[in-house]
Amino acid sequence: MTIETSWSGPEAAKGSPTNEIPELASLLAFSEEHRDDPRFGLTLEILWQQVLDADPGHDEARARVERYAARREALDARHAEWFAALPSFLVKKVNGSKDRAPFLRVGQSVAQLLAAEIPNLAGARHVLDFGVGLSRVLWPLSQALPEAVFTGFDVDPGMLHHSRSLGTLPPDRFVHTTRNIPDGSVDATYVISVFTHLGDTTDYWLSEIHRMLSPRGHAFVTYHDETLYADLRAKGEIPRATPATCVERVLLGPGVEGSTQLATFYSTAHWETLLRRFFVVEKTAPRGLHGNQSYSVVRKRDVEIDRATLRAEYLGALEDELFRLREAKKLLF
Repeated sequence: MTIETSWSGPEAAKGSPTNEIPELASLLAFSEEHRDDPRFGLTLEILWQQVLDADPGHDEARARVERYAARREALDARHAEWFAALPSFLVKKVNGSKDRAPFLRVGQSVAQLLAAEIPNLAGARHVLDFGVGLSRVLWPLSQALPEAVFTGFDVDPGMLHHSRSLGTLPPDRFVHTTRNIPDGSVDATYVISVFTHLGDTTDYWLSEIHRMLSPRGHAFVTYHDETLYADLRAKGEIPRATPATCVERVLLGPGVEGSTQLATFYSTAHWETLLRRFFVVEKTAPRGLHGNQSYSVVRKRDVEIDRATLRAEYLGALEDELFRLREAKKLLF
């Protein structure tokens, strides 16, 4: 059964002229096929709501809408319980706040932006959340795309532990390495607040995204641009003993690769130059994500990449990082 429906919530489907009423026999069969799969709850609620809107006296549709609404409320209650038990420092690291409402609101708005910007996201078979964190985007997006297989990748053990405990995906779909993700297997990936905190390993991770993408695969990747750098510096949030402008790239802070204590800024021209080594840049939106981060939408480019050299450079960067950590923590042999 092909599903074409608004997925921002059950209310979005009401009175929408773009959503055709589902054919009842197909909908019944589809509902039975996925009746025990919570990922399909929101989709089924929206579809049955469309039937009920067209025929308010349809008792079967009313009963199913009520049933799926109850499931959605139970799912939300489970998320609320999970969120309340999270360590506050992790929530603030991801959310900037300990409140659940903005956490959900940002996750939903990013999921909607991804649906609008990534070509054929609705038809993706395998979606990679690259830097899954606390599943802020994965939670709404996996419910919106119940027929897709999702993988959540992160190098932070704490983030992976808590994402697994939420139960959005089977535990083995959360991974700490991309090594076991096959070449060309990912139809869509979103990479949010990752390259904003990378320095030495940037080229390696761009090449890994290229490796994993299918021939027609797309990636949505965010970055900090030069105008954000200028704004933050003017406000005094960036020390004055820094470059006056971001010409190509500026790295700030003592953090390790991927740490929020390392902030990376790019001029958009330099950022797109980096991307074009591996991808075709279809769109760049400066400050397009909530007026803060910028993003690019890219598709895989047919190009030969010296992956051995890039991996050697990556391992060298990790070796240096490991030494610094040993030194800082006095892990002496």
